[in-house]
Amino acid sequence: MTAAGWTLLESQGAREVWQLELRKSADNVEYRFRGEEYTELDGEQTKVEETKEFATQTEALAWLTGETG
Repeated sequence: MTAAGWTLLESQGAREVWQLELRKSADNVEYRFRGEEYTELDGEQTKVEETKEFATQTEALAWLTGETG
């Protein structure tokens, strides 16, 4: 992921979950989660075009571990 502000939350195999912190005020923080998947051919990693968006960290990590599609 090269977009500014996103940080790698966790990776497993060919999947990564990224987190974006949106600070609306000093005591109001909102998070966004994005899943990215990669394929590897001959040692070269290529990002799969589709990026998944998640409302919660729980959904994102369930996708990461293969508990959901």
